[in-house]
Amino acid sequence: MSMNELRPAARRPSELAETDPQLQALMPDADVGAAVRQPGLSYQQVITTILDGYAERHALGERGYDVGRDPDTGRTRRDYLPRFDMITYGELHDRVKRVAATWGE
Repeated sequence: MSMNELRPAARRPSELAETDPQLQALMPDADVGAAVRQPGLSYQQVITTILDGYAERHALGERGYDVGRDPDTGRTRRDYLPRFDMITYGELHDRVKRVAATWGE
């Protein structure tokens, strides 16, 4: 579908996806897509291909925080920080493999 065929509401996001470097970095990788479409792959092989193919991309994040005491109640609390702590798909894959190895013991 060409850009002229898109409705105006859909045209702007499509234009951004074609020109914005940050959005382009989030787009699926054609080589990874082709690799996971190979016939006969197991689920494990598909997941490994995806995690390895996007190893340098951010996968998960959580809001950064410090642990402190509430001065009024004395209870432990989280003080949220203005950042996110991220892990990549490669780090996620390493964690999954460690959990699987531990379960296999």
